[in-house]
Amino acid sequence: MKYGIHLPNSGAFADPELVIEIADLAERSSLESVWVFDHILTP
Repeated sequence: MKYGIHLPNSGAFADPELVIEIADLAERSSLESVWVFDHILTP
């Protein structure tokens, strides 16, 4: 089974430095993928 993580691109956790830190942690944790929404607004 493959696991990935979804990262925020809006809101309090969308700080660029925090997103980079979480993405680095995901890579070191051998997660298969990192995702972000490509929509500016979500319903």
